Amino acid sequence: MTGPETIFEGRYSIYHTHGISEQAIPEQVAQGLGEQWEFLNVSIKPYPVCHFAHATVDCGRRLLKRGISAEEIEQVECVIDPVAAALICEPLETKWAPKTAYGAKFSLPWLFAIGFLDNALTLSSLSAENLQRNDIQLLAKKVSYRYPSENEIPFPSYFPGLIFVRLKNGQQLTERIDIQYGNPENPMVDTDVIAKFYDNAKCVMKKDTS
Repeated sequence: MTGPETIFEGRYSIYHTHGISEQAIPEQVAQGLGEQWEFLNVSIKPYPVCHFAHATVDCGRRLLKRGISAEEIEQVECVIDPVAAALICEPLETKWAPKTAYGAKFSLPWLFAIGFLDNALTLSSLSAENLQRNDIQLLAKKVSYRYPSENEIPFPSYFPGLIFVRLKNGQQLTERIDIQYGNPENPMVDTDVIAKFYDNAKCVMKKDTS
């Protein structure tokens, strides 16, 4: 395979066409070449939805392990950085009951609710039937958010989850995940990676051919 030798620094190169020729340091491109493999630093998304929502969904699923039911929950407050909140929380009223599968992918309250109620979040979770489920919408409307105080969460180094839950009996619960599952520092186990592959591939092929 061959290509232009001056793809980075030539007259019509990336540096020039993207307006960064003055700031670019070409020598850095080759640093660690053949020794440092950036692919190993790539995060894998466990869920087919916005990455910013994953750790919060997992915080909700942890509540299930405590034996908490949806009927017991009075309120869920999620701590979300403004950058992430702009995508998955705002405007909040539209995130409680998204109209489309695409909208659901970027609706933190809805994703929290279905992840909690079904203890799963896959492509099939985004079905038209689920978008109409009353139990999901009822729980989603109990989900609110606020911006973090200084150093409260490690965003943007990670996409963390932090929730404060108030139960109807007055009990207060907290769940926190600083490093989202699938990050190189909190990697997915092989069985989960394989399960996600098969779940995605079944849309277009049978398991024995994928």
